[in-house]
Amino acid sequence: MHFFIPLVDRIAFVHSLREEVSNVPDQTAVTQDNLKVQVDGVIYFKIEDPHLASYGAEHPFDAAIQVAQGIMRSALGKLTLDNAFKERENINDEIVRGAMKLQHHMA
Repeated sequence: MHFFIPLVDRIAFVHSLREEVSNVPDQTAVTQDNLKVQVDGVIYFKIEDPHLASYGAEHPFDAAIQVAQGIMRSALGKLTLDNAFKERENINDEIVRGAMKLQHHMA
């Protein structure tokens, strides 16, 4: 049991444990056939471990967006422009797998 003593103790971190939505900013990626494409996205995330979110990455939401952007650029770099449109679901799956891998490394 923990007690909070006013004026002595303070709440260090406050996190929402609900699912949150954030826009992934526009970025330019280069496809395998050397064409530049402008991509953006939306990322949904939820804090499952408040302790890790407080004492792990300094800004966990920004870190998640950076990882998603890197994976998106990497995935598009392996595809031609024609295939990029057809493979959107696979790119989404690759972003989710990358985020899960990052989550396991941080734990």
